[in-house]
Amino acid sequence: MHTWRAVLAGLATNTRRRLVLSLDVNERTFRRWIDGQTTPHDATFRRLLMTLPLVERAQMFYALRDDEVMQHYTDECEEALTIPPAFRENVIQAATTSPPELRFPTATQLALIQMRGLLDSMQQGVCIILFCCFPSSDKQVRSLLLRCGIGSRPWLSTIWSERRFVGCESFIGRSVMEQKSLYIPDMRCTLFTSPPINGALSMATGIIRRGTAIAGGIMVASTQLDSFSASHRSYLDQYCDLLGCVFHANEWYAPEQIALLAYPPFHEQDHVAHYRQRMTECLQQMPFASRQQREWEVLHQMEQDLLRLPCYD
Repeated sequence: MHTWRAVLAGLATNTRRRLVLSLDVNERTFRRWIDGQTTPHDATFRRLLMTLPLVERAQMFYALRDDEVMQHYTDECEEALTIPPAFRENVIQAATTSPPELRFPTATQLALIQMRGLLDSMQQGVCIILFCCFPSSDKQVRSLLLRCGIGSRPWLSTIWSERRFVGCESFIGRSVMEQKSLYIPDMRCTLFTSPPINGALSMATGIIRRGTAIAGGIMVASTQLDSFSASHRSYLDQYCDLLGCVFHANEWYAPEQIALLAYPPFHEQDHVAHYRQRMTECLQQMPFASRQQREWEVLHQMEQDLLRLPCYD
């Protein structure tokens, strides 16, 4: 069993030194905690929890949750799971200072990598996918665009480089339409199969919102049942709030503009999408357009072609 003492034993040397100095204890005392010879006093242990780096703090939460003697510390450990102010500033700076074409990928990559570290601190397998509202020519949102994703084993580190659409048939689509975060602790008891994440046993969503306006959402999945505690879902909501900084003013949509349709499964979209091929062809047709302009032209074509499939006749 992974214990809180094992978490301390696994700390990097520099982190351990910082803890020893911060807690005003010596290396011998710290080693005795690890070896099980002594246990920190209550006040010292509380300071220890607050001093641990974010990912190790999440590991400590899981360890304490299964410890009958120490589990009363889990509430404080959960309360400490907040986005560090310095990291929040880094993401905002990346979004505001990066060139326009790098604004979105730079800021979201920073955020998703840290989210993966926290939500999968025990390295059991998690994937995180960001979806954006995709407007039609009449400014109505009938689909969500899978924009980027990141995962850990058994999923790929960076997943789904191909663009895909989901709608009201999907878990994230239901969340956006209901304008609230959702959680399924046991995927074996649900009919949601979109987007397809093989091996996912629990799943949660968060909405990227600003007031009542919505720009998209984040969906996270885990290989473990009931993997996301209330504090982890709160942390997901914090990241959704933070990632609002990567969206422009015209990428936010009022609830009455969102009317998601049902979209085909991903394996059926494969026959229609051909995103990379379309982008190559579009470059030849629109040589002087920016990449973003070409991409949105291609995506609108893809969406229309998907809606023309026989199931929509």
